[in-house]
Amino acid sequence: MEIAPVEPFSVLNSFFRDRSTSETQTDQVKDYIAANEASSGVIVMVTHQVNITALSDIFPQSGSAVVMQSNDGQLEVLGQLIENDS
Repeated sequence: MEIAPVEPFSVLNSFFRDRSTSETQTDQVKDYIAANEASSGVIVMVTHQVNITALSDIFPQSGSAVVMQSNDGQLEVLGQLIENDS
């Protein structure tokens, strides 16, 4: 993939051990995506199960991806990419 350099984004850190930050972190991710909605291309984010579930209501398998789209600031799940063991 020819993508931009990897940049740390602390709101993608896991809140598994401290759920008190889950709503704030999730809102910050949504705000970031909404602010970049008109940009061309895609945003690739790597994060943890709890973060993905908070954004999508999907409990992803390890190594899988959830593909989402922002429509007028609302996230819509388009599908999942699941690692194939074969």
